[in-house]
Amino acid sequence: MLLSDSPTLVEAVELVRRVRMWPFVRVTIEADSAALHSGVRDTFIARLDLRTGGLTAYVAGDQGRPLVAAEPLARSTRNGVRIEVVDAESRRAGERLIRWRIDLERFGVQFREASP
Repeated sequence: MLLSDSPTLVEAVELVRRVRMWPFVRVTIEADSAALHSGVRDTFIARLDLRTGGLTAYVAGDQGRPLVAAEPLARSTRNGVRIEVVDAESRRAGERLIRWRIDLERFGVQFREASP
């Protein structure tokens, strides 16, 4: 089987293809990974390993805890939240993770100020 036939690679590439069309995301390919940036400040928000399908969205502290509780395929890491993109279901979960991280970047200050 060729590497290009790998279901993980196919889903990871499809995730990149879809996310590149979003207005608040910039994707750069660096060797075997894709770096995702968002917002006016072009903040680095996530990395996708194209070989393994590992998608990590970077967040500080326990900000990812609500997402991990709500998303069965997500798990907390030292740096944020991770999803293994290996099939269509996990690719969709990866899209939700990226949208959530973009919203956190765009509206995080408002969320923090509104919290008691």
